[in-house]
Amino acid sequence: MDVLTEVLRAVRLRGTVYFHAEFRAPWGMNIKGGKFANFHIVVDGDCWLSISGQEFLLAKGDLVVFPHGAEHAIAHASDALVVPAEQLLSGRPLGAGSRLTLGGDGPTTKLICGHFEYDAEPFRHPLVASLPRSIHLRRGEGPNPDWIATAVQLTALESESNQGGSSAVVDRMAEVLLMQILRAHACQVGSEPGFLAALTDRALSRTLQSIHDAPEQHWSLDELARRAGLSRSTLAVRFKENVGVSPIQYLARWRMHKAKELLQTTHQTIGAIATATGYQSEFAFAKAFKRMCGVTPGTMRSRDKTAVGHA
Repeated sequence: MDVLTEVLRAVRLRGTVYFHAEFRAPWGMNIKGGKFANFHIVVDGDCWLSISGQEFLLAKGDLVVFPHGAEHAIAHASDALVVPAEQLLSGRPLGAGSRLTLGGDGPTTKLICGHFEYDAEPFRHPLVASLPRSIHLRRGEGPNPDWIATAVQLTALESESNQGGSSAVVDRMAEVLLMQILRAHACQVGSEPGFLAALTDRALSRTLQSIHDAPEQHWSLDELARRAGLSRSTLAVRFKENVGVSPIQYLARWRMHKAKELLQTTHQTIGAIATATGYQSEFAFAKAFKRMCGVTPGTMRSRDKTAVGHA
């Protein structure tokens, strides 16, 4: 499995669409900051986005994501009056099948709005940590612009559908669109340091793939450098510049991500998970897990089962 797909699976990416709305001028909505990664898809028309004192025009077919849940505002005009989203949406049904009409009687902008959720425990993965406050993908940009345009259209059509399962389809389509946004962002940043840049760097990509392919292996910096075709020192410096930690630290953290995933999604014994993540004994694994995650593996598994039982 490729590294990006595996990372997104390990952080348990989940997309949720709030609504498909027709905003008719005049209108303006402020979305306060939070822990979720908000997104907007412009299905038709255009609108203005304001974030951190900067303004951008969003046109038909554009997508914008706020990976860290940054506060922002969207409106029919750059000088429009904006009201809190919770006030504007109060008492209205939300969900992927929700169709709302908001604002006045002027020109219409159609938006699909929602958020992405990912697991930040036991620590935020370098992919998430390295993303900017906002990513704006314009229509026709990215490595697969035609595919993205088609996906946006299909998401809009499905959100208008009353067929069974349409909400689930829309949510999954939103997750697929995020994958495409991340690919496009990787092309935009080029050689700018970050986890996505590491995935496009042949040597660093080999290092990450080696770790992800075999987290149970007792990797040394020497062996990882040999596979990357770099010296130890060059690999160490380049890896930390882009990923934020050393290769060996990343290995330790990725083992914990994998262990947490196995605890949450399988019935493997803790001893089997210890072996699968490179620990020679269950005791050594439990000690490392408690140190890095704050709880024992057994507590983590019991907590997740309790959360599911109360969902």
